[in-house]
Amino acid sequence: MLDISIDRKDRIAIMHIAGDFYIDSIASAERSWNEVVAAEPRIIALDCRKLARIDSTAIGTLVKFFNMAMAKKIRLVFCDVNASIQLLFETARLKRHFVITSAKKFNDKYLRQIA
Repeated sequence: MLDISIDRKDRIAIMHIAGDFYIDSIASAERSWNEVVAAEPRIIALDCRKLARIDSTAIGTLVKFFNMAMAKKIRLVFCDVNASIQLLFETARLKRHFVITSAKKFNDKYLRQIA
């Protein structure tokens, strides 16, 4: 089961993703994504600290989110991705496209500017 909550700070949206991101969660994730994008943020952070596992359809959905963000000139940042998911990203050669950082570095770089 996937749980997504959203925080907004100025023109920055943070999607907190928790649980298992599998095919049965795609529709829910897309609804949350569309809600965030509709608010026209400059930056979207995907907080993956509590994301346990993903499958290939979820990876495809993240690529779709990345492409949509690029088309809308939204910076997409993945925060606190666990080692097993990072390995999947690396195997799929997504690490060269995705921005992956820690939540602390994200906060220091983006959120301190608006505090």
